[in-house]
Amino acid sequence: LTTRLRSSNVAIKLFLLDQTKVCGLGNIYSAEALFLAGISPLKAGARLGPKRIGRLHRSIRDVLSESLAIGGTVVVDPTNIGGNFYGTDTDAEWLVYDREGLPCPRCSCAIVRIRQNGRSTYYCRKCQR
Repeated sequence: LTTRLRSSNVAIKLFLLDQTKVCGLGNIYSAEALFLAGISPLKAGARLGPKRIGRLHRSIRDVLSESLAIGGTVVVDPTNIGGNFYGTDTDAEWLVYDREGLPCPRCSCAIVRIRQNGRSTYYCRKCQR
């Protein structure tokens, strides 16, 4: 992870979504891991020092472990083809994902949503730098 990040000038969130770089994170887990690590989704990987990369690595591990503990993220109901397949009773678990306008759990500033390559990105402008 460190070697690939140090040579990447793309925004860290886009790096994490690139399955050729990091497999399996996806939009939700990457948003949550970046929040826990305190890293802006807009920051280039090459601008992260070793301590921040270490925090990100631990945050990714923690987010994935928590997701496994609660049974994963995607809930597919085959009888509700047009429905929302994400969350149902796990929505309360998200710290930033899909919480636009709600208070940040750390600082109470509003969570913002931006678009990156057509995907929604949620983060706290104050806590994630």
